[in-house]
Amino acid sequence: MNLRKKIGIGFGVVLVGLGVWLGPTLFDLKDYVATAVTPQKMREYEATNLDNLKAIYTALTLFEESEGKFPEAEGWLDAIENRIRASDMTEEEAAKKLRDPARSKGADEYGYALNDAVAGKYHDDIADPSKTPLVFLSTDMKRNAHGDPVKDGADPGTRAFGIAVDGTVLK
Repeated sequence: MNLRKKIGIGFGVVLVGLGVWLGPTLFDLKDYVATAVTPQKMREYEATNLDNLKAIYTALTLFEESEGKFPEAEGWLDAIENRIRASDMTEEEAAKKLRDPARSKGADEYGYALNDAVAGKYHDDIADPSKTPLVFLSTDMKRNAHGDPVKDGADPGTRAFGIAVDGTVLK
């Protein structure tokens, strides 16, 4: 066998070896480049109070699971804001989840409040989690509003529309 054939065979073996060794990596790299170059379609959020309350409830529950208690009343919205955004949503769209779509008129109006009776507590510390509001529609439109659902609810003197500690929707 002449030297040219030996070099050709050796080169072929090396190429096959490299293909076997690098092949999976190259396929992964191709997929990575394709997803990095193709922009993700961001969705628009159509806010309803019920959807917002459920999103806030989920964020509060995630906070409680990681921190061992619900957030303190002052700053509760600040504490959960990073837990409310989905990966296919811009920050502006996610911010809609924090505002009452029917009553919020501007960037500084929110309309949801945390129940002072549950702030800083763990859900097992609440006597009746199916009837105790966690977050509710409030007359106080400020960010991080908190208070008593009966006194400060959107319809004072009645049980406020909100979501209970166990996730039950309160009407």
